[in-house]
Amino acid sequence: MKSKIILFLSTVICIIALFCLNASAAENRYNDYVIDDGGLLSYSEELEISEALADVEEATGIYVRLYLHNYEYTRIDIYDYQQIAGKSFDNLVLLVVSYEYGEYYYELFTNGSPDVDITDSEADKILDNNEVYDNIKSGNLYEGISACIPLLKTALLGTLRNGFSEVFVPSLIIAIIVAVVACVIVIAKYNKKLHSPSYPLDKYARLDLNVSKDTFITRTVTRVRVSSPSRRSGGGGGGRGGGSRGRR
Repeated sequence: MKSKIILFLSTVICIIALFCLNASAAENRYNDYVIDDGGLLSYSEELEISEALADVEEATGIYVRLYLHNYEYTRIDIYDYQQIAGKSFDNLVLLVVSYEYGEYYYELFTNGSPDVDITDSEADKILDNNEVYDNIKSGNLYEGISACIPLLKTALLGTLRNGFSEVFVPSLIIAIIVAVVACVIVIAKYNKKLHSPSYPLDKYARLDLNVSKDTFITRTVTRVRVSSPSRRSGGGGGGRGGGSRGRR
């Protein structure tokens, strides 16, 4: 009986030790992805965000990190982060979230190839995303950061940029609208010019036509006479020379 109890207790201890070992390994794996100096995230939130950042890093080959703090009037950039992390990064995307005087702020920094991979317009699209902005500014940091990470991954993979149709179709519609408006304005001004007198004669003078008649001045008629050889018919009596009618 004692041996069974000992065996059971040994099994339980092994399971607990294995669980703690796995948790410690997971913590050691992800402890570099998120540095929360302000205590703005819970442990579980920090672990889930670290896993998401690790997936992005594995898919893109770019270091993606998150730093949170509550230092008032302190701006943390990539160089400050490298000193805090004790590590230098050649290609890095850094998201900094801070809490200062009751207000949440967030910034995106890039170093190395991400400077080219993520354009300014893409960075604006990420930071101005409704789910990112509304959640972070309202204090829902986990939701806002979780919404930001997939956008970072998409931008690093080069698929966040607008496609040809997304740019061409709106541009074409705007061009057509501008052309139609310009034509309408030109036609309206032209018609207004035709209907309005070039000189306001009615304002300065008045003409009453009482008599109207037509006077025939002259007429010119040109006559040309064309002669043809006379022809005589046989037989008695003289003949009469033929002629030609006049031509005006």
